[in-house]
Amino acid sequence: MHGTRLFTARRRRLATALAVLLVAGGFVGGVIAYFSGAAAAGSAGGAAGTSVNPGATPSSNANAGRSVTLTWPAVTLANGQPVGGYLVTRYEADSPYAPQLIQTGCSGTITALTCTEYAVPFGSWQYTVTPVIGDNWRGLESLKTGAVTIGAAALTLDRTVLNLADFGGGFSNATLTGSLTGFASNEGIGFKLDDPSSGASLAGSPATANGSGNASVSITLPRPSDGSHSVYAVGNAAYPAQASASVLVDTAAPTSSATGNDTAWHTSDVTVSLSAVDALLGSGVQKLEYRVDGGSLHTLREQVGRFPWEIALFAVEESLTGI
Repeated sequence: MHGTRLFTARRRRLATALAVLLVAGGFVGGVIAYFSGAAAAGSAGGAAGTSVNPGATPSSNANAGRSVTLTWPAVTLANGQPVGGYLVTRYEADSPYAPQLIQTGCSGTITALTCTEYAVPFGSWQYTVTPVIGDNWRGLESLKTGAVTIGAAALTLDRTVLNLADFGGGFSNATLTGSLTGFASNEGIGFKLDDPSSGASLAGSPATANGSGNASVSITLPRPSDGSHSVYAVGNAAYPAQASASVLVDTAAPTSSATGNDTAWHTSDVTVSLSAVDALLGSGVQKLEYRVDGGSLHTLREQVGRFPWEIALFAVEESLTGI
């Protein structure tokens, strides 16, 4: 009985020592204490402690396709034993510097010394790594990386003004072509008219961006009302990309008029004034052209003569420039 009480007392002393180490770990951070049974019969066992070294500042590199690659040096316990892994945290680079939900690629415990976070939201970010061992022990968080910036997506259309001819004289859809940049790698793409959420869906291709987050796009546009419209490209990542481009639809031809013209014979010079106006939401009038007695087209200028002139007026729309 006496031997049993002595053994119990020893166990209590060891438990007390272990508890002291655990409490110290709570105040210092990264301290590990453990109790091990002895291999030899009759041994009282042993207790030891170590600590997790602080994390080393990672390096960060922004890639095409809205991803960021991080690398960092290995961290060990104070006794040289490797840590179990690392936790990566992303922070806002500007006030209030709040921690963010890490995305696929760098979430959870990373056992390697590098990871790539995919579909990173637009903005400026800083990263840290925290070494861990087991479920509850971790070292001090590393210093933050320098700011890494993910730029906004962009949609560029080859043509930004459409006239009636682009809609087949009013009997077909128009086709918009252009380029898309700044999406996540292989992110899905949808197209909307005038509102990225509630706008009418537009048929278009491709269905996804390439590995660099870019695409050459082709969008089918049914004829909308005349005026300015916005075409949106919307992604489907956890933090979806979004880009827009404006297009002006002008299917109403300008109207032209003349003053000073009549059917009478004149023995002196006659001045005819020509003018043209485009619709309120149109692209504007580029130039006036006229034809005299069925001749070739000329740009507007004063005509003087003693004989009657037949004047045909043509108002050319701004959207026809270069066609």
